[in-house]
Parts: sequence; structure tokens; C-alpha cells
Amino acid sequence: MAFNGSGTFSRLYNWVTDRDADVAITASRMDDEMDGMATGLSTCIAKDGQTTTTAAIPFAGGAVKLADGSAASPSVTFINDTNSGAYWIAADNFALVTGGVKILELDGDAASAATGLKITNAAAASGADLSVISSGTNENLTINAKGAGTVTIGNTSTGAITLTRATTLSAALTYGGVTLSNAVTGTGNMVLSASPTLTGTLTAAAASLSGALTYGGVTLTAGVTGTGSMVLSSSPSFTGTVGMAAGGIFSWNSGAHTLTESSGVLTSSGIFVSAAKRSGVVTVADDAATSITIPGHATANGAMVLINFANPPSATYPAGIIYCAPQGTATAPVTVAWSDATNVAYTTGTLAGTTGTDGKITFSVNADGKLYIENRIGGARIFVYTVLNVRT
Repeated sequence: MAFNGSGTFSRLYNWVTDRDADVAITASRMDDEMDGMATGLSTCIAKDGQTTTTAAIPFAGGAVKLADGSAASPSVTFINDTNSGAYWIAADNFALVTGGVKILELDGDAASAATGLKITNAAAASGADLSVISSGTNENLTINAKGAGTVTIGNTSTGAITLTRATTLSAALTYGGVTLSNAVTGTGNMVLSASPTLTGTLTAAAASLSGALTYGGVTLTAGVTGTGSMVLSSSPSFTGTVGMAAGGIFSWNSGAHTLTESSGVLTSSGIFVSAAKRSGVVTVADDAATSITIPGHATANGAMVLINFANPPSATYPAGIIYCAPQGTATAPVTVAWSDATNVAYTTGTLAGTTGTDGKITFSVNADGKLYIENRIGGARIFVYTVLNVRT
């Protein structure tokens, strides 16, 4: 019967008992006893690896001591896959391998207590959790690629990556083609929400705001409200209209000249139009006329009006300054200076488009305080005007 099921070897016969009972030694009894020994020895585990166990083996204290092994020949392996398993690297350091290649190294070296990673299976549809385990209160989790390799998160998943705590970047971050470092470069879109705070310089070729932006005490929404200053430099480009509420100050510095107004708008063509109509731009077709209300014209000082065009000055694009008499008097304008007055004419009263001489640009001051401009030069003209020397 060999082993009794509890690990104890059981003999069939007792030689002393047989002697005292005058039992003869026979070949059959010897064979039975030796067969039991052979069966017992065959049931044992051979240390040279000849034996394959047929059941789970309980070890004292649950401890099993194995050879160190290597990546190519791990000490814990499988019958059908001998180059996959686990092996010992150094003190408190072992690795998992597949196909003879190390895929995961666990290192607890220099730990003052149990420190390492904990991977926890969560409930169904809740994913898994990777966390640091330690007796310490605050522990870091560092993920490193090798050399210039890339750490990729969510390469195949389609869900979002959520950061629930403050995040510090020690190097550049590239997002949607935009690289964030000490400065912002690249192209692409970046959505900032939850009232982000920006320090330093923010440079953008184009920016869209879906909510309010507060800068230096100035709140930008559909219009501009609040108090404070905003400095626009490096040749800013406006594609729409920049508006300013009454009571504010708009200062446009072009280098040698500074224009300051209390209110007005800057048009998409780069022309500032004051709310008081001290400056502006009007387009007049050929054989058509328009009128401009002159602010301050009601005073005894009258006003001077600077006339200019987008084209260089010439006989058909004359640039100059005229004086308009005070309101209430139908007095023809007076020339202060013209680049070329060949095609300039003056009169009084209203102008209808064909009132003055054909081939001329006619200016007229009526008693209603308006400056009339009639264009009969042979083509449409864009007049840029600025009213000078007035009191409101």
C-alpha cells in the first residue's frame, strides 16, 4: 500500500513478528514488501526533475525557495512555455518575462516599509485602479519611457483622460498641434475653461472667446466694459470693428503720431471713427453727393477739415485742408492747403450729385452746419476726413 494518504509509508509485514510466529520468509512476501517500497519511492518527487507531480504540493509555511533564474530561463515557468514566468534580479527586485524578454520589473529597493504598486480590479464597467502602496503619507508615482521614447496614455481607447488634481509640467506639452513651453508656438485649437489664469505672454495667431475675458481690469465680452488699460503692439490686425463706450479713451500710436479719442470705433480697414464724428470715411459714387455734420461748427470758431484718400495725392485724388465758416452762415469753404487744387471747386447750399461742375469735386457749406461733398470726378471716391480745431 506504500503511503497511507497522509504522507506516512506503511509496510506490509514485520520481520520480528514473523520470526516470533514462525512465519517463513517466502519470495512472494519479499516481493510484496519490495513492491510497496518501489511504489513509495515512485510516488516521491525526484530532485533531478524526472518527476511530474500529479497533485498540488503543500509546503511548510507556504515557502518555496527557487533558483534565481534569468530572463531567458526564468525560475518560475510553465511546462508548455519554458521562457515565460518570473526570475530574481537582486535583493527586493524581481521581474516577469514572456518569450525570454522582461516585461515588468518590480523593485522595492531602499524602501523603509512595504512600498510598491497595487493594481486593483474594480467592479464591472468600472475599470482598474493603479496606486502606490506605502507606509508613508505622500508618495510619488513616476512613469518613465527609455531615452527619447514617448509615454503614451490611451493609445487605443476612445475615452477621455481626466486629471482631477493640479498638474505640473516640467517640459513642453504638445496638444492638438500646439506646443506649450515657456512660449506658445504651433497651430491648432486649445480650449481653456473654468476661469484659467495665464501669467506671462500669450501669443496667438487667432483666438475665439465663447465667454468673457478679463485683462488688467478690462472685461471683454460682446463689448468692452470695466476700467483699466490694454496695450496692443507688434502691428495688431483687426478683422472686424473695435468699439469703445463713451467716456473711455482710445489711443492709437503709429510711431510718429498718436491719436487719442474719448469714444469711437476702429473699422476693419484700420480707420478710427470717433463717436463725435471728428473723423471718418465715406464712399461717394460718381455723380453723387453726401454730407458731414461738423461737430463744434455752431461755435464762432468754425472748423478746419482735413480731406484725404487711400490713394496717393494727385489731381484726381486731391489731399488738403479747408476752413468751414461757423454754422448759420452759407459761406463757401476756404482753402488752407491742397496737394493739387485743379479739380477742386467750392460753392454754398446743398449738393445733389450733379449740382457742381462735371469733372470736379465740389465742397459746400450750408447754413445747416453740414459740409457737402459732391463727386463728379469720373469714378467713385473714398473720402477720409478729420475735423480739426473745434470746440464742443
